[in-house]
Amino acid sequence: MALAEAAAAEVALEPLAVPGCGPLPGVLSDESVLGGVIDDLLRHAIRAAGEGGAVRVAIEGTAEQGLAVAIRGTSAGARAARRRARSEIRLPGAAAPRPDAALREAAAMAGGTLDMRSGSGGDVQARLGFSPSRCLEAAGDA
Repeated sequence: MALAEAAAAEVALEPLAVPGCGPLPGVLSDESVLGGVIDDLLRHAIRAAGEGGAVRVAIEGTAEQGLAVAIRGTSAGARAARRRARSEIRLPGAAAPRPDAALREAAAMAGGTLDMRSGSGGDVQARLGFSPSRCLEAAGDA
């Protein structure tokens, strides 16, 4: 659903940044709960970015240190921020993402912790973290 919203809002989704470009470690989690949390975080970032903005996703850490999915929505500038302040982007048939408190609860159900922050100009940053005890080594790393 987030991809459709990004296309409709003309927001650029930037490629996943993976240090070293090797196989990614896994996380012990309920796949559907985790997928829902990530989808909602992407939708928050897309709405914050607004038309012409960008959304960046990165994987941070290692299985030994703990992993995090970092998502950042950056607006196209002050003009876009003023436009968003007057009228939130509304997309036909798209439900609003869950509010922060519900997202934090869902992140906990997925075994993670969620930190969300709003910055200047309406930018948003989210970090969904998992402790080392919830992380699995990447295939071929063992």
